[in-house]
Amino acid sequence: MAVEVSPSTGDPDFNEPGIFSWNLRADVVFGDSAIARLYGFSAETTLNGQPMSSYLCRVHPDDLPSVALDIHNAIAGGKPYHCEYRVRDANDKFLDVVSLGRCFRSTDREPSQFAGIIYPVDPYVKSNDDLHETCMTAIRLAKEAGRERVATRLASIILEMDPVSR
Repeated sequence: MAVEVSPSTGDPDFNEPGIFSWNLRADVVFGDSAIARLYGFSAETTLNGQPMSSYLCRVHPDDLPSVALDIHNAIAGGKPYHCEYRVRDANDKFLDVVSLGRCFRSTDREPSQFAGIIYPVDPYVKSNDDLHETCMTAIRLAKEAGRERVATRLASIILEMDPVSR
């Protein structure tokens, strides 16, 4: 089995998602070794659990308000949680992540557990996806403007840059 190495980091474990579980009543978050690596903690620390505030202080300050609001909405509304943000790793570098989760309620219908998974986002892949999306938008706009020849040329340029069909 081949190990996938992130082109931007060279780390073979970069793409490993982390699993977490948060006991809301006790305010203790447990995470696996991937969570530890993403947030810059030791594996022992995340396995033994720590307060949610320990994790939130590692979120980029610009992203923290939306992360907190999304968590609140998932707990209050019982809806699935999905959030993209940046977190500080052990080297004080911010990494892009995507977090998915859900709040579970106890038999008395009170929020009890919040479990989820956090995926690291490879910035190399993200920038290529952003570039591809921008190019596709340019093709659509050219077609809408009746510039079919321009749209065709843009499409051929995309294929020259990235011959793998999307």
